[in-house]
Order: sequence, then C-alpha cells, then structure tokens
Amino acid sequence: MHENGWALIRANDAAAALAAPGVQEYPEFADHTLKLEPGSMLFLFTDGAVDSTNAASDRFEEERLLASLCRASEDASPQDIISCVRGDIGGFAGGVEQTDDITMLSLRYNGGQTGTENIQNQ
Repeated sequence: MHENGWALIRANDAAAALAAPGVQEYPEFADHTLKLEPGSMLFLFTDGAVDSTNAASDRFEEERLLASLCRASEDASPQDIISCVRGDIGGFAGGVEQTDDITMLSLRYNGGQTGTENIQNQ
C-alpha cells in the first residue's frame, strides 16, 4: 500500500491535519470541499517521503513528516517548507541511498477577492 498524502497547515494555528489515503488498484473517490483561510498552506507528498529509511532501516514515517511541518515558522514560504522537510529527510537518512522517488508540493492560499473561495476535489 502506498502512503501518498496531504497535510493542511491552518493560518495562525500550529495544528496540522495529515491524511494518507493510500493507493488502490481501483480507488473510489468522494467529493470533498475544503475551505482554506488566507495564509493556510497545503502540503502534498508521495510515499517516498515517509518511506525514506536510515542505516537501521527505520522509516521516516508520518510522525516525523508532521513534526517537520509543525516546526516551520508561520511565515515560511512554500519553498522553505519543502526545503525544511527535504533537509529533515536527508538528515534522518544519513546518506543512505533511497529506493523511491520523493515528490512534494507546497501551496499557500493568499485569499481571493472575497476571501471565501473553496478548493473542491471532484
């Protein structure tokens, strides 16, 4: 089972929600609406991020990823978030060659004209 997932970091809030829905051969999708407040960030990642291993064959896992995201300052840019997580993964791995790709995407919602736009997953 692959553990691709996402994390939402709300503006002015240290809490982050992490979801790793996994990948199935024939996945079922449901509609969801997510309201982003201005300043909120969305972080998407593939299983290579959490499956990264160190010399003891320990996995980086979701808890370490979430800790990396929570350590980032509130005004960190999306590029800074990715650099922080990439650095934490590299430090954890300690030079061990990884067997999977690591793909990450970080977005900051700055608000729209009305500040009430929603992102809808269809």
